[in-house]
Amino acid sequence: MRCVTLLAVAGALALSGGVAAASSRSHASPARSATMLPSGVRRVNVVAGYPGQRPVTAVRVTRPRTVRRIVGWLEELHVARPGKMACPAISMERGRAIFSFRGAHGVVLARARVLAVAGTATACNPIELSVRGRAQTFLVGDFLGRVQRLLGVRLVLPPPTAS
Repeated sequence: MRCVTLLAVAGALALSGGVAAASSRSHASPARSATMLPSGVRRVNVVAGYPGQRPVTAVRVTRPRTVRRIVGWLEELHVARPGKMACPAISMERGRAIFSFRGAHGVVLARARVLAVAGTATACNPIELSVRGRAQTFLVGDFLGRVQRLLGVRLVLPPPTAS
C-alpha cells in the first residue's frame, strides 16, 4: 500500500484495468454537498455494467416524481474531505454505474459516476460528480443502494467472474 490523496485514488478508479490500492484518511464532511444540480433535469439515464461489456442494467427514468427523488438524494450526499485513510485494494474490473441527468431536450446537464461495489459510496469509492462537463466534487453516502431499491433494478454488481 502507498500513501496517496483521495483525488489520486478517485482518479485511479476512473482508469480501466489493474488494481487501485491506497493508504489515506478521509471522512465525510458534516456539511451537505454545496454543488447543486442544474435546474431543469427531466430525465435520468442509469447504466451499470463492467468495462468492455454490454450493460447489465440500463434504465431511463422519466416520471417527474422519481426524477425529483433521485436528484434530491444526490443533493443530500456529503462532500468527501481529502485526507488520509486506509482503502482496500479495489479491482478496476469492477462494475460501474453512471447516472446522466438530462434536460428537456436530452442535453446532459450532469453526470455521476461510481464503482458499483456497494450501495453506499465511501471516501474509498466516492461518487464523481460533473456538471455541464466540469468536474465538481466527490460525494459520499447512501445513493446507489437507494436508487437500486427505488427502481427495482441491479446497480450494485458482484465482482466479474473469470471467463
